Amino acid sequence: MKRYNCRKAGLTGLVCLGVCVCAALAQSPAPEREYYKYYYKTKIPFIISTQKIAVIFEDGAIETQKQGVAGAEAAIARLAECRDASGRVQMAELKPGLAKADVETLIQRAANQPGVRFATPVLVSQRGGEFVPNGGVIVKFAKDVTDAEIGAVNGEYGAAISYQFPGITPQDSSREYVLRVPNPKQNNPLDVANRYAENPRVLWAEPDGYDLSMKAGYRPDDPYFPYDPNNPSKPYQWNLKQDSNHDIDADEAWDIQTGSSNIVIALIDSGCCLEHPDLNFWTSPGGAHGYDYLNMDFDPSDTFGHGTKCAGIAAARTNNGEGVAGICWGASVMALRIFDGWNFALLSDIARAINYANFYGADVLSNSWYSTDLQSQSAAVDQAIANAKTGGRGGKGCVVVFCSGNNGTSPVPWPGNLKTVIAVGATDQSDKWYGGNYGSELDLTAPSGVPTTKMPPEMYEDSMAGTSAACPHVAGAAALLIAQDSNLTANQVQAILEFSAQDHAAAPVDPNDTDGRDYRYGYGRLNARKALELAQEPRTQSNGSNGLHKASFYNTSGHLVVEDMVMGPLDSPPPDYLTPSVTDIWVLRNNTPEVIARLTSTGRLYVKTSWAEKQTSLTPPSGSPLVIRDNSSAPVAYIDLSGNLCVKGRIFMGNNPDRQSSQGK
Repeated sequence: MKRYNCRKAGLTGLVCLGVCVCAALAQSPAPEREYYKYYYKTKIPFIISTQKIAVIFEDGAIETQKQGVAGAEAAIARLAECRDASGRVQMAELKPGLAKADVETLIQRAANQPGVRFATPVLVSQRGGEFVPNGGVIVKFAKDVTDAEIGAVNGEYGAAISYQFPGITPQDSSREYVLRVPNPKQNNPLDVANRYAENPRVLWAEPDGYDLSMKAGYRPDDPYFPYDPNNPSKPYQWNLKQDSNHDIDADEAWDIQTGSSNIVIALIDSGCCLEHPDLNFWTSPGGAHGYDYLNMDFDPSDTFGHGTKCAGIAAARTNNGEGVAGICWGASVMALRIFDGWNFALLSDIARAINYANFYGADVLSNSWYSTDLQSQSAAVDQAIANAKTGGRGGKGCVVVFCSGNNGTSPVPWPGNLKTVIAVGATDQSDKWYGGNYGSELDLTAPSGVPTTKMPPEMYEDSMAGTSAACPHVAGAAALLIAQDSNLTANQVQAILEFSAQDHAAAPVDPNDTDGRDYRYGYGRLNARKALELAQEPRTQSNGSNGLHKASFYNTSGHLVVEDMVMGPLDSPPPDYLTPSVTDIWVLRNNTPEVIARLTSTGRLYVKTSWAEKQTSLTPPSGSPLVIRDNSSAPVAYIDLSGNLCVKGRIFMGNNPDRQSSQGK
């Protein structure tokens, strides 16, 4: 049997079969049909691949039955094996020349072979991403739909509940399910998912399956930490301390806070080397260090190495005379394995991994993976991230960090484009852009090309590159902030990290690094010391003039930090912008009144990009319609008698300036 390179196929454990054009296919073409799925209520069209199909076998199917699918066609080119945790999913690679109707006929014939549960085309999006349905459906019903009504809809559509996702809290009923279709040969699971999505009682529904476009982007005495002037070629952790100051100032941050093993970083990745001497692992009440969502067991051991490297950057044991220094010293790593090499778990299982981290008390979720196809988003994964961001840590929210991807193009791909996450790009030893994805969705940058932990036998890596290495820098810094102040919310942690970032670090070498937030560098390069210093400043809560908008003020420096602010052009407002109960903020521009900001009935502040006058000291005139004060009653913002909004120093938005969508930034 000839071996086939499974990485080129792009899916874990798919056995690839080849078939050529034959007369039988040409004589009995299946009628053409439309292929699509929904992302929330948006229709995502597909074409079907004419190069490969997927075959899903019943549990317990024997090898001769799998071979029989290939043997049923006289012109099979080759049968090759790839490693798959379940052994149920196999792929047929097709010879050139097949038309769409030929492929559909082949799928029908393959589905009728013994041991086959169903067969499906590989769905190709307009951007070239590939998706393989596995026969399941993920659905979220509206809150007011009763259990009886859900049962009736499931009966009508021929589906049964396989798993129910938890709600934001354990007491909530999520109304979100993974469904199985008992008879997929007669009731196509893709069609079933679309029927659910088109039902007005359903908030969203999508086929479960495999997204083939996903990819993996104090002074310690640890040997890799210091620069050795007598051996300048020796790799060292320049990302933590560097004379050229292109580092994150970790050594200075550790004078304030070194971290704690009580802080849990969920590493949602390829697992971890659980025996590594320089890593500390979280342990569940049952003795597990996490979960493997490829093999569905409690052993998330790393066989690929990617997760082990990410773990060392964020949380290696430090000042122990061993290997490398982690940013948050010895934080407990919760290992959640969702991929192995280029191959990913089901979308529903990725959502379950995020839920696991949330409900088992992770403080930070580090995700060094992304999808290269902007049309491959999953509402189930979105929902799991949103639940962690809003309900994790006892309601304070988990900090969710994603890499921005390594394609060097704009925009930042999913899930990094979600407003519920921190998207991280990469910089090099000169503070220049390292080639990651960029755009309005990018929040921060962090170093890349750094030493870290590694799988045996080497145990340590001289240089891990890409945005995959940048992401755990931010995760580790977020963990430091929570170790310093466990009362910080996820929004506050993000605001502190963004406001304290080193702006304009790459200029003038890189003209793309402009003053303030920009597409290549976000708010700037991570600075752990400045973040911890800002976290120590007193905070107070206040409301806007209409009592709707909640803000946090860091009053020692006089900076106004506003949580959950959405900033963007007012000519394309979100739905709640035009609600009746709003407060408008006006300026006079060339003696013409212009609305530059609006407080909405949902408590959001929408601000036009060129909007405010900044002043170093504020003295509100008598009769000002709005004055916002800090703990000491000093004004930090006000509207003057001419309608100008005046702000002391710099105002910082808790979200990116271009975030306008409820689903993206």
